Amino acid sequence: MKRDEKLDPTIIQCLTNNRKLHYNALYREVCSTYRKVSPDTFSSHVKRLVDTENIERTWNGIGREAQYFLTNKARRQLRMGTLDFKSDKEKVNSGLNNEGLRRQKLYILLLLFRHRSVYKFDTEAGFDNFLSQFRLTRQQLIQTQHPKSIYVSGDRTYDYLNTSWESHSNNIRITRQDVIHRIDSTGKPHRVTQPEFYYYCTVKGLTARDIVHSDWRRKLSSFKVTKEQTKEAFSILRKENLIKPIAVYNDEEIYEVSDERLEEFLQDCCELYEFISDLVTGVWDSIRSPKREEIKWLEFFIGKEGTELIRNRAYERKKTRHGKTKDEFSKWLKW
Repeated sequence: MKRDEKLDPTIIQCLTNNRKLHYNALYREVCSTYRKVSPDTFSSHVKRLVDTENIERTWNGIGREAQYFLTNKARRQLRMGTLDFKSDKEKVNSGLNNEGLRRQKLYILLLLFRHRSVYKFDTEAGFDNFLSQFRLTRQQLIQTQHPKSIYVSGDRTYDYLNTSWESHSNNIRITRQDVIHRIDSTGKPHRVTQPEFYYYCTVKGLTARDIVHSDWRRKLSSFKVTKEQTKEAFSILRKENLIKPIAVYNDEEIYEVSDERLEEFLQDCCELYEFISDLVTGVWDSIRSPKREEIKWLEFFIGKEGTELIRNRAYERKKTRHGKTKDEFSKWLKW
């Protein structure tokens, strides 16, 4: 039986407007709203929507007519614009190009590839003002590292004393660097005579402007989106309470993922991404050439340019193995 592409959305819309409907009432509503369809066609579409968990059926016993209503999953996807009526197999065969899946990809990028905002201060007053905007005082901070000398090797401009704190909620991490030596152009250290320090305050979360208007995500990913699409997605995430404001800085709210379990899951996803990308690039480095699906997977996250750089690096590393003995190369592979 040939599917009617407009029938599924019509059934969903009728249940959105009426909350719950008996089978016959739903059938009449669909026919009056859309067009006259055969009972067999209607029945097959309803069954399919039940099977895909977009609508649910309740039945209160013999002699009573079953009622149909939207599932919570369908209602949320409807609000977020990601409701799709295709089966998983059909999504694969269609190339994943429809707008609902496009939005899903955008949400993945917004949620997974978030980063911490870093604020730098070189005065005590600036640091205290930063804390006050987060309703924090120095006494509320938990010290995580006592002063420790850091002598940076290689190209550097100063050596410093490092001290760290974090807030009780772990939303803010603070590092203070007290400069000990300044390094001149010849690499010679000179002890500073006047106090010199820097506070680096790392906040778990981003402002709306950071999320919507920064171009870093679009540069890294081959999945191209406009700022308008990003802004709309951010607005929906906020309405769905998937992100929440945690603080205000310079009159701008800073957002993070609202649910702790979702945050932990997303963190696991980030770690899994890093593990898989390390594994894939490690295989390219030492065992074989990249496969097409591996290249496409990496391009989605870091773009064609970034993927090409990794491929070139892998090629150069593979060339170096010709200068090793078999035992040396085996040990290197094991490592």
